[in-house]
Amino acid sequence: MHIRLRNELQDAKTRATPGVKPLPKWAALAATIMVVISACATAPTSTTSNTSPTTSTAVRLAYFPNFTHAVGLIGVARGTFQKAIGDNNQLDVKPFNAGPALIEALLAGEIDLGYVGPNPAINGYVKSKGEALRIIAGASSGGALFVVRPETNIKTAKDLDGKAFATPQLDGTQDVALRYYIQQNGLKTADKGGTVKITPTQNPDILTQFKQGKIDGAWVPEPF
Repeated sequence: MHIRLRNELQDAKTRATPGVKPLPKWAALAATIMVVISACATAPTSTTSNTSPTTSTAVRLAYFPNFTHAVGLIGVARGTFQKAIGDNNQLDVKPFNAGPALIEALLAGEIDLGYVGPNPAINGYVKSKGEALRIIAGASSGGALFVVRPETNIKTAKDLDGKAFATPQLDGTQDVALRYYIQQNGLKTADKGGTVKITPTQNPDILTQFKQGKIDGAWVPEPF
């Protein structure tokens, strides 16, 4: 196993990192799955033409605008979802930054189905005691990287001591993976009395802060 390091989050090169405990398999293969609310789709609306009345239903689909959700992006672009629900029904696409916010929207009845990582999906399932959502399919694996600025000279897990990192959202898949990785290498995050700072940040802002040197690295989905 290895950490991937990127210069300015571009042109990734993979290399082994001596002295670092390997990433757990579930973190390296963090999957994107599709979840659906138990009672799917919004209330139907009737429209009347000169011939006969038709019923239209709005289906609200959520995903993230990154490579790990390519299945959703391509499905919308190619019209696959619209074809599946029929021309008489409406597909409403709702982009999200990270999984916890998507699950909150699903539990609130604001979306019907979406692509999300395993951690938020499990949290939503547990929170609703298995009543609110169903995991219906896998969609992808991998697609997330732990990237650091070259200037930080981070070469082993010990070098994370005293550094500042970002993840897309608290309790999201990348956030949990980074916290677990830090813990497994004998360090603690600042909120647990340790020296490693993790700040949940919107993906586009992570890139900006990375370039400005305001953070030392991030655990993020591609292409960020």
